[in-house]
Amino acid sequence: MDILEKLISTINVNISFTEITKNPLFIVDFLIVLLIIYWFYKLLKNTRAVRIFYGFVFLFIAMFLSSIFHLYILNWVLRIMLTVLLVAIPVVFQPELRNTLEKIGRTGFKAKSFKDITTQEFLNSILGAIAKMIVNKIGGIIVIQRKTGLGEYIETGVILDALISKELIISCFNDDSPLHDGAMIISNGKISGASCVLPLSENNSLSGLGTRHKAGVGLSEQTDAVVIIISGKNGNISLAVDGVILENIHFNDLENKLRKIFIDDNSKKMGISNYFRIGQ
Repeated sequence: MDILEKLISTINVNISFTEITKNPLFIVDFLIVLLIIYWFYKLLKNTRAVRIFYGFVFLFIAMFLSSIFHLYILNWVLRIMLTVLLVAIPVVFQPELRNTLEKIGRTGFKAKSFKDITTQEFLNSILGAIAKMIVNKIGGIIVIQRKTGLGEYIETGVILDALISKELIISCFNDDSPLHDGAMIISNGKISGASCVLPLSENNSLSGLGTRHKAGVGLSEQTDAVVIIISGKNGNISLAVDGVILENIHFNDLENKLRKIFIDDNSKKMGISNYFRIGQ
């Protein structure tokens, strides 16, 4: 509690506006603060924690006004509320805070989703399987790990640790397979697990979508994974990345987006587009 009181006391420092504006870097200082606030808002957008963000903004405005108008009792009550919130938020919103810290930690690192396998083989197998699933209207969710580890989700399903192949991907999602319910997770150039359970998104704007799509968006909200959803009803493809879902995209568009995410400059120079054909 002493630490929280010290934190609150630092927030409540009395600095006059005149002193602030005397700083020659006042504009830069102000813009940096606005940028940080906007950045945190972008990280928390479309999550439950965004409501807390709004609450904090309202609370700080109320504390500022109560200090200006010398409403001491109100200011004291608001400080107590802030203390309680600072203790409760890390417990209640642990998943959102963890995801935010993961996004911060991912900044500046290059995605690496495959090992001991060429980019051509990696994408060729996945796209070839998806092409067949579209034709045969086989539904499924294929998750491709990037920088955030997906071990906790892999453990919810059947651990395979198998080499990637078009035939294995298709067979896992066949209706007769015991692994067709759930997601397939690909990491480090291997099919790590199948029939995995993914977290459902709580975004209200997705209310019209099915469970597969909500699960795909849910995982992309909490990690940087690339999630491909194939509908079993009509063979439509959806792609979820960073909490955003692109519905009913064309196979060629999917190919281009995956290439943009996973293929490095050296691979692009090799003209690998010849390897990706829907008939493979």
